[in-house]
Amino acid sequence: MRREELRNLCRAVESGETRLVQNEDLFYTGRVTACHGDQLTVEAFGHSFEWDSGHCREVDERVDSLGPPSNE
Repeated sequence: MRREELRNLCRAVESGETRLVQNEDLFYTGRVTACHGDQLTVEAFGHSFEWDSGHCREVDERVDSLGPPSNE
């Protein structure tokens, strides 16, 4: 994610908008709940994760994400 995209995403989240990102390494998608530096706090599968914004891209609800990780 480019610096300008990150700034716009964080402003939107801080103003209460729902924004989704996909982790390009894991292919998991989650809702951004906070930004700090280059890190995004993302809620996915009922858990909170810290993802590096450089490995994320903003997506909309139509994206087909992978399901939660499992031990099966």
